[in-house]
Amino acid sequence: MMTESLDCRLGTEASRNQDRSLSLKAADLDRTTIHRVGEWLVRVTDSLLSWQYRAHERSHLMTLDDRMLRDIGLARADVENEAAKPFWRP
Repeated sequence: MMTESLDCRLGTEASRNQDRSLSLKAADLDRTTIHRVGEWLVRVTDSLLSWQYRAHERSHLMTLDDRMLRDIGLARADVENEAAKPFWRP
């Protein structure tokens, strides 16, 4: 008796879960929405990578000595101003 009622309850729960999964499949996630989300993820990733690259390059500039800076036509003050910028600012 106990297992019979348990099976009935589990069967009912399984059918509810199946109904939920069918409704999720029918959700209106059309191709344009998925495409827009994909484009947004690409833009966010590009921004994060460019910010990381910019911060790395600015820190690398700070390691150059005055002779190397003269070779590339920069003064120490120029490098310090550039390194003082936040990573998100070009």
